[in-house]
Amino acid sequence: MFQGFALVLCLQQESPLPAREVIGPREPNPLEQVEGSLSMKYRARWTGGQSDSDLYEFLQLRIGDPAKDPFTLSSSSRFAEDLDGHQHGAGYSPFASLDDAYARRSTARLYTLYGDLNQPLPGLQLRGGRQVLDELPEAIPMDGGTIRFTGQWLSLGAFGGVPVNLFESSTRGDAMYGGWLEVDPWRRALFRVEELHIRDENLFGLFDNNLLGLSAEQGFGDFRAQARYTNLQGENRDVTGRLTGTFADLGLILNAQVTYLFAHEEALSYALDPYSTFLMAIEPYVEWTVRASQALGAAFGVDLVATQRKFVRGSEDATYNHEFVHASVTPHASDWPIPGLSIALSADYWRSTGNDYWTSGADLSIKIHPLVTIGAGTSYALYSIDALTGEEHDRVRTLYGSLRWKFPPHSVLDLRITQERNSIDTFYAFEVGARHDF
Repeated sequence: MFQGFALVLCLQQESPLPAREVIGPREPNPLEQVEGSLSMKYRARWTGGQSDSDLYEFLQLRIGDPAKDPFTLSSSSRFAEDLDGHQHGAGYSPFASLDDAYARRSTARLYTLYGDLNQPLPGLQLRGGRQVLDELPEAIPMDGGTIRFTGQWLSLGAFGGVPVNLFESSTRGDAMYGGWLEVDPWRRALFRVEELHIRDENLFGLFDNNLLGLSAEQGFGDFRAQARYTNLQGENRDVTGRLTGTFADLGLILNAQVTYLFAHEEALSYALDPYSTFLMAIEPYVEWTVRASQALGAAFGVDLVATQRKFVRGSEDATYNHEFVHASVTPHASDWPIPGLSIALSADYWRSTGNDYWTSGADLSIKIHPLVTIGAGTSYALYSIDALTGEEHDRVRTLYGSLRWKFPPHSVLDLRITQERNSIDTFYAFEVGARHDF
């Protein structure tokens, strides 16, 4: 691991070779067309008599420029190594994750690997390989092909292939296809219809899901309104409305959103909804969120958030399916009272399953050098999900200290020490991360 970090840092510290006179045209170097990033994160965690030590690497590559090259290639992947050999496959472990389901200490995930044929005709793009359908709000991963056309006021596309399930050994019987149509008939307006059909057979059964989505956007003055409705299997699934206001002269940003889930929802195909596959059931609810961010001069500001999720038609709480209220206010200051110092304080109110909580938090960071920033802070969350393992914890109080050291022009080193106290136990973590862009 340390050899990998040393290589990343040394690449930035080596002195450039003396310039040499070039005689005649220089042959193009294919490596000059490769761009991307390499990130590495080592994490050690421990609690009581148990511990865990893992290394993660994330690699992103891009070959070619879609603005001028007829063909480009992109990929993203993740590699993980269980360094201490503690694969928590049998019995309960607080550090168990999906990687422990494999009979090996090293695992790899290929998120994307696709090639683009750019502009064979004006406005046309062809893509083939493992890709994520960013045009759909569900961001569906797929192995297959996509054709896109973008005109002055019209955009349309079609796709077909096999849904990606990173934890399934066979794709037999799986298929997906669909398309979208988007029009921009007048200024600041957008209307869209999309349809997606997924057939996914896995350990949980056979899922044959058809999703229809309708959406509209319209800007007026300082506001933009958005709405989206989805229909699943011929039945109402959900509807979401959003209103955003940006007032540059006042330094104010407002955002309000409401979502209504019409009916009890059982497991869906993994590609369509990875969470409901494992959580098995989501009860009908209405959820609204209001956010406001107000600048108070050049150095100060305040953020406010209020969220409520409430079940409808007599639904009840279940694991990962909670009714709650959350409100927070976060005043913050930048470069005050001394240059390079940033401070953010937070006060939160939580209510869930009949219990009320008032909590507070704080974050502080300071640049002790133009390239070095240190920080410390504490926060509370009634529910949180670990970004690397997918584990959910509740009633989480986190304390942390951090350091970020930049190595110009393209590398950065991060250190972080964390204490997490939750309803299960007290956990400690030490993380070292490095990123190099090339």
